[in-house]
Amino acid sequence: MRSADGMLPNMPLQPPHSAVTPRAKARVAPAGGRLNGGVRCRPKRMTLPFRMAFASAGLLVCATLATFAADGWQTFESKSYRYRVQYPSSWYLFNPSVEALEILNFPPSQRVEGVVIRSGGASISVGGAPSGVHKLDEWISRDLRFGGLVERQEIPIPNPEPAGCTTLTRVDTEADMSGSRKAFQVTARFYCVANAGLYAVTVTNWKHDPEQPHYRNVALHMALSLRATGVEK
Repeated sequence: MRSADGMLPNMPLQPPHSAVTPRAKARVAPAGGRLNGGVRCRPKRMTLPFRMAFASAGLLVCATLATFAADGWQTFESKSYRYRVQYPSSWYLFNPSVEALEILNFPPSQRVEGVVIRSGGASISVGGAPSGVHKLDEWISRDLRFGGLVERQEIPIPNPEPAGCTTLTRVDTEADMSGSRKAFQVTARFYCVANAGLYAVTVTNWKHDPEQPHYRNVALHMALSLRATGVEK
């Protein structure tokens, strides 16, 4: 049975090895134009505080879009949760019949019994806020009950789309899955505040996996591509 943060018990006691996930081909953004995900990487106007923030986290947004703005992505739409999101076709749908997206970077048949994330694996899920949660900080506080806070970062979004994320907050946590501090799973949640509600793109992998930056860039691209359906103009 899953815990409230989507993790499963009976994890292996030793940290697993890594696996390489195929990369998408890169494409350079046109000057002042938009990459897929709908974000313009050259904002029309920037105040000094925003310019300072954009110089760090904002450049990560544009670099991520430039890396993944290519073929090889598919679109998933949830009618129940009213969102649409892109995901890499090289990943595998964990449960295609479920109305919330969850993907793995390895075939589901290869997972260890009782364990979603195998050795060297990663999972990414997309969902809406829990029932009764209407504020971002409330949602983050609830999630922090199941993992220790490592870092929180606000990610600037220049010229957000009406149906996309207006703000994006990344919260990194880690959890001891062995009970003896021998095997940790690390999670990065990209919390999306949209005009239609709250969403989160969650990526989880084993600690010390050298592919972790790639997993998180994939999750960031997915968060930037997310659109609440029924509200686009």
